[in-house]
Amino acid sequence: MNSRGIFGIIAGVGLNLYLWLLQPQVVDMWWNLIGCAVTAVVAYGFSGFVAAPDKKTINEYTITDGTIFAAERNWMPYYIALGVYFVLMLAILFAL
Repeated sequence: MNSRGIFGIIAGVGLNLYLWLLQPQVVDMWWNLIGCAVTAVVAYGFSGFVAAPDKKTINEYTITDGTIFAAERNWMPYYIALGVYFVLMLAILFAL
């Protein structure tokens, strides 16, 4: 993770702690949305001040060609099994 993300996460978690400890009228369901928004805004804001990482540094973490699909497993049997399981759950639900 780069420093932009770290600044954003610190700001988001810090605001969530503030809401939890000092603003009890804010329902905790809103903490996720507020924390996510603050994290994104702060990380985007810091992106103008922090240099982007070198391409050589992140090359092993990025997809640069179509070789990812060569190792892709055949998911169709899993999709079919999941669909059959879903239909079975619906049948049991309606039988009750």
